[in-house]
Amino acid sequence: LWEWVCDRAPSQTLFLRLMAHSAVERTPPLGLFGRFVVERTGVHKGTLDLKARGVFPMTQAMRVYALSLGVRETNTVDRLRAAEMRGALPAAESRDLRGAYEVISRLRLPHQLARLEAGLPPDNHLDPEGIGASDRLLLKEAFKTVGWLQRMLGDRFQTNLVG
Repeated sequence: LWEWVCDRAPSQTLFLRLMAHSAVERTPPLGLFGRFVVERTGVHKGTLDLKARGVFPMTQAMRVYALSLGVRETNTVDRLRAAEMRGALPAAESRDLRGAYEVISRLRLPHQLARLEAGLPPDNHLDPEGIGASDRLLLKEAFKTVGWLQRMLGDRFQTNLVG
């Protein structure tokens, strides 16, 4: 089934556009001046959802790129490399995207482990004030990179045409 999908997806413009639209709906949590936009209310007040606002947009975007190219890889980093090798992403941008994905993942895992050690269920809601200044800068740059990917994806697949 996967091979069938990969063989046919590159010619299915509407399907790819709808998938791309899904990938650009959840934007990275950065405001106009590059400050973090945290949850304002509820149990996750003061936190960023690393999965919904960082990992998900990136994995979805790379899924769309992979399908548009007929790439069969399912791992996000492998999809990035494949898109670069096929000329869909320039090498520098591919490297930046891998770096962004690694930064978000590197911050997400220790947060989840710390919650487990505290007897709490793991989640993806990180308090940016609870990490060091250098990690906050790296996370901001990672989110900017995810935003760039979303803009590029929106342009390439014309997600503005989806209602």
